Amino acid sequence: MMYDTYQIADASNTTNIATSTGGTTDDKLTFVTPNGGFKDTGSQTAAITLAQNQFTELEYSVIASTSASDNSPYCFRVTDAGIPLEIYAKYPEATIKLSTDFFVQRGISLIPAAVAGVTITAGVEYKAPTASTSAFIRITNTQNTGAGSTAATANQNASDVTAYISNASNLQTSVTFTHAAAAAGITRVEWEIVEYKGPAGGANEIKVRQQEIVTYGAASTTATGTAATGAINGSSTVVFITGAFDPSAARTAYNAGLVTSNWSSSTKQAVFTRATAGALAVIVSFAAVEFTGANWKVQRSEHTYTAVGSTETNAITPVNSISQTFVHVQHRTTVNSHADYGHEVWLSSVGQVSFALDAAATVPANHASVAWIIENTQTTGNTMTVTRSNGTQTGGTAPLTLLVNIGKTITDVTNSSIFANDRDNAALATWPHRGDRAADASGVEWLGLTNCRALCRNETSRNRVLEDRKRFRINKYSGCLW
Repeated sequence: MMYDTYQIADASNTTNIATSTGGTTDDKLTFVTPNGGFKDTGSQTAAITLAQNQFTELEYSVIASTSASDNSPYCFRVTDAGIPLEIYAKYPEATIKLSTDFFVQRGISLIPAAVAGVTITAGVEYKAPTASTSAFIRITNTQNTGAGSTAATANQNASDVTAYISNASNLQTSVTFTHAAAAAGITRVEWEIVEYKGPAGGANEIKVRQQEIVTYGAASTTATGTAATGAINGSSTVVFITGAFDPSAARTAYNAGLVTSNWSSSTKQAVFTRATAGALAVIVSFAAVEFTGANWKVQRSEHTYTAVGSTETNAITPVNSISQTFVHVQHRTTVNSHADYGHEVWLSSVGQVSFALDAAATVPANHASVAWIIENTQTTGNTMTVTRSNGTQTGGTAPLTLLVNIGKTITDVTNSSIFANDRDNAALATWPHRGDRAADASGVEWLGLTNCRALCRNETSRNRVLEDRKRFRINKYSGCLW
């Protein structure tokens, strides 16, 4: 059926797309425009007259109806106002994807130097979520903040590199990623939006209770968000750190921006802790998400280290399967060096979370890591599948791009999430340069989220979120989608 999309204006003109960007080879000499060939509110164009050596292209925005069959192919053709064309050698096809409870969007934004922030806009960089209570946005870079310059630049200050989301509650309209207004360099922000699109009250439902910021007092090691309203089950609530900005115009206190979170059930507030204040008013953006559906189970495990260079463990209430459980991890420390900045955290068995600091780290007792453990217990239909990956990288030229095998082929990237953590062995403070690095990652087929790379699906939802634009090459006649 036709779908009124924000991506096009009905009856606006199409263009002749080059073959290098997905178009087809021109088999006539002249492309006709204006043509009114974009259609989304109705299927029939106005009359289009084509001479012998002319052609045009028509594009239609369509969406699957509730009666469409999952995983089934559908063919499309254009008619002359309902009359079949005399010759139709080629036609487009589309296959309906399996119904999912979640829709994930992602992108990369660069915050320029000497600019306080960069804004992404619904309808341009992403599709607006249906409701702010069913979707949240987060920075997916490790340590939940900016990644620094895209050039081989060392010695960037914390205020240049780190970033937070200043207005996440405005997600249905626009969102701004922010660093220092006087930043000397750019910082790269990778982000994703996770939206629940399943039925209200469904077994895989999540509810976004808050998307806010909290600012530390310059001398404080704790900070508290505003109280949430309404009935909230604290034992099912995860406080995702979605960004963290360290205002230091130096490289001596990157660790002041490392923050862990908790949820106070009694006051219905997010609570944040850092290991050192550094006289810095660090700003943290966060999303308090309640996993309300019956299939979800949430745990929180905090670990204070006793050694470096070895694996330490915390016991947890056993999960049913590590292939249906992922973790969101956070870290805090009093020590400011590359080796101390990172950590490695993973779910090592159904009843255990493992934690490791690099062997070059120092003062283990001054390090703490938090793992939010999120499990989905659905066992029939399209269940959440989590795969994990880890490895090391030695050397390389910055900026370095690594391709990481996550253990399986993801069938739908719009149903996947990325959660990653890493550590390195450089006992330096030449930020943001790092030394040899070890990383831990997971891959998940979404039902909820996942540790590092996630994807999830659910058989119970019949909501169709597939939107497609079909392109037709027409050498003659006016066009009506049939």
